[in-house]
Order: sequence, then structure tokens, then C-alpha cells
Amino acid sequence: MSLALIVDDSPFLGLHLSGLLDSRGIATRIPADASELRDLAPAADVIFVELLQFEANGFQVTRELAAQVACSLVLLTGTGRDTDLQWALRAGACAVLQRPLTAARLERLLQLLKLAPPESASGASQPGMSAPSRLPSARFMPPGPGSAAG
Repeated sequence: MSLALIVDDSPFLGLHLSGLLDSRGIATRIPADASELRDLAPAADVIFVELLQFEANGFQVTRELAAQVACSLVLLTGTGRDTDLQWALRAGACAVLQRPLTAARLERLLQLLKLAPPESASGASQPGMSAPSRLPSARFMPPGPGSAAG
């Protein structure tokens, strides 16, 4: 079974993502602090990091994790700015997932990360999710409507 870590200082949002992942057969853990994150990170298949946190910067957390682990790092953001994707990739993330999360966007990302079976539908990209081309079968997927792009 795959393991996902969720680094988010919002209990509600962390539990929401945890529930979506659990329903897809992916075990989840929400580390209580940086020490627990460091302990759990080597066993993770994917780590979701919230960009805006009270006590940390999501880009910095991602940068530190990228230097320590070989799993996929996904930045979570509610802003949808193009610069979020650019900075996330520089920090070592493989994708950016825009909030509010939808089951379809998360499913597509999990397929790109090879943590879910391929979709049977058309495979069209989902707005609000961005992934670089270094992932197998991945395409750049621009942020959804209302983003700063344009």
C-alpha cells in the first residue's frame, strides 16, 4: 500500500485530503511536527505540502524534503498563481495541486504519479493541476479559471 504524508497546518484541509486519499487505497499520515515529518518521510511515496503555513514556508519545506527523500513532492496552493508552479519546481516539487481540491484533479495527479490505475475516460487534463514533463505521461496543465495568468 502506498503512503502519503500531508504537511498542512489546517486540520480540516489535511483531513479532507486524507479522506480523499484513503478512499483510493492510499494510507495517509499527517505529521504533528517537523521531527515526525523527518522520521516518516523516507517511507513515503508522495508528500503533499501546503504552500501557506503559519510556522513554515511551503517552498522551504519542499526544498528541505527534496534534499532528503526520493519520493514525489506535491505543493498544495489556494492561490493558483503561475509563479507558484515555477517556485515549486525550483524547490523540488513534481506538481502543484490547486485548492479547492476536487476528486477528479487528485485522481489525475495520482495516475501521473503512478499511484492510481490509468483512467478509462479521455484523459483530458484537469484545470487547477500543474505537473512538469519529467513525470511519465505528464503534461503541463495550467491553473484553472481565475488564476493570475492571462
